Amino acid sequence: NGGDAQLEWVKLYNGTAAPIDLSQYSLWYGGQKYGGTNAQTPMKLQLSGTIPANGCFIVGGPLSIAGVNGTPAPVFNQSVDFNPDIENSGDRADAVGLFKQAANVALNLENLIDTVIYGTTNSDFVGPGTGDAKPPVSVGDAPPGSSIRRKTKATWEINATPNSAPCVVITQ
Repeated sequence: NGGDAQLEWVKLYNGTAAPIDLSQYSLWYGGQKYGGTNAQTPMKLQLSGTIPANGCFIVGGPLSIAGVNGTPAPVFNQSVDFNPDIENSGDRADAVGLFKQAANVALNLENLIDTVIYGTTNSDFVGPGTGDAKPPVSVGDAPPGSSIRRKTKATWEINATPNSAPCVVITQ
């Protein structure tokens, strides 16, 4: 949102000893429950390429530039514009999720590998879940010029120097 066109990216991490073919994975993002029934249905992006064993893969861009908070520009493994843009954090939560399924098939929450829910409150029921259960926000509202990243397997943090995107740990 607001000036992010072709500047957004997500870094995926493969913590296994084998390469992972991303042709069976997709990213879903947006401000409503995955597969949402509200006005803002999540967007989806088919991934392609391979994450090397114990390596990273950056998807997004392609116009991210060096110099933002003194950090180098990322090198994109899958250069693609998130269109529409990934939502910025704010007073209502948004989410990005990694699914082990192609983007062109009906969403199955059983295929969710990992997700991050970010913003101030999850009043719109963002992210996976059923019924009235609202997952908690994973990380707060990141200010302009910053990003979010995984700190541990269970926690996320705001990154003031966005030289790395949120890392999603893939386990098979």
